[in-house]
Amino acid sequence: MPTTDQSAKQLTVKDVMTSPVVSVQKSQPLKDVYELLNTHYISGLPVKNSDGDYIGVISKTDLISPFIIELLQDPTRFNTLLVEDVIKVRPLMTISKDAPVEEALRLMAIANVHRLFVEDENQDIVGVVSGLDCYGN
Repeated sequence: MPTTDQSAKQLTVKDVMTSPVVSVQKSQPLKDVYELLNTHYISGLPVKNSDGDYIGVISKTDLISPFIIELLQDPTRFNTLLVEDVIKVRPLMTISKDAPVEEALRLMAIANVHRLFVEDENQDIVGVVSGLDCYGN
């Protein structure tokens, strides 16, 4: 049972986030995404360009599109696909590591996303938080 001090403390994103962030380069083979998602038991990965900047996210949902499913019928074609062939370039949805968990849930609901990338005071990505992370604590 939580103590009075624990009950009074509002959970912040840094209390529930996953760190470090696993990411992929846009030039990596798509098969690497499958391996990373399964190895790390996660549902999405941020994507970096050649300069190391985050340019988007690739998720399990992206990998079950009709386009990808069709390519799975021909392993030769599938093995030539790169991350950049399937992602939509868009800014990452971010939140401060010090934000309340309730704020993370509100942002995810408004933006209709399953995860937010967590920034430190220097705006570096230091973690990821999902709706399940927030509800699990």
